[in-house]
Amino acid sequence: QKDGKYTFNLSLTNSSFYNFKFSDKNGNTYFSDLYALEVTKDEAPTADIKGIEQFTQFEFTEDKIVQFNSEITDDYGLNEAYIIATVSKGTGESVKFREEQLSFDTSLKRGAKSQNLSKTINLDAMKMEPGDELYFYILASDLKSPNPNISRSETYFVAIKDTTTNTYGVEGTLGVDRMPDYFRSQRQLI
Repeated sequence: QKDGKYTFNLSLTNSSFYNFKFSDKNGNTYFSDLYALEVTKDEAPTADIKGIEQFTQFEFTEDKIVQFNSEITDDYGLNEAYIIATVSKGTGESVKFREEQLSFDTSLKRGAKSQNLSKTINLDAMKMEPGDELYFYILASDLKSPNPNISRSETYFVAIKDTTTNTYGVEGTLGVDRMPDYFRSQRQLI
């Protein structure tokens, strides 16, 4: 009891029922109606990338700037969101990977249920060269405690065309090998 009001806190793991029992000054006891407490499962956040194709390729002479927006939502509230970017250099068995965690250009409001965040990535600033590829996705977490729900978006690919290699093709525009190096090297997966 505080300031003429009664308060009670309870952490729920299952749905349940409750009612109130109280007594007046004369010793008479009263019961309230029965009320339901329904526990709903906290869903993981969703993150969608918009404004860019899933596979983007730049010529070496172009401005190599990637701009996109991400719509991130959660049913109870977002905790944090960031971009995991992996740069691959080289080809075949000598491919090397460098992973970075990037922040959005706009800041996330902690506790918000929906956010639109934007990001501009300059491939030259990431020290990418012809033949290099960038793979990135969004990682988002919510406010669930003690362990937050974590989810990720689809992976997007950005490549700088290598002017010194041949691309695979079949006459008659039947097909082109657009598979990123990330998936071409079988030994890297082992």
